[in-house]
Amino acid sequence: MATIEPTTGSAVGEPAPRRTVLPGAPPFTVDDLLKFPDDGNRYELFNGSLVVSPAPPPGTSV
Repeated sequence: MATIEPTTGSAVGEPAPRRTVLPGAPPFTVDDLLKFPDDGNRYELFNGSLVVSPAPPPGTSV
């Protein structure tokens, strides 16, 4: 199961970045892909490699 680990922000008042730990190990399969979180990021497989695109910023039309 994926977990999100909090880290500390680099500036005062700046939100702490979040890191998602994904299940599985390369080469990834479709079964692994189905276990990834629905967190807004785009997860794709390319020859067993995982390609992750970040979620668009709020207010952006997709």
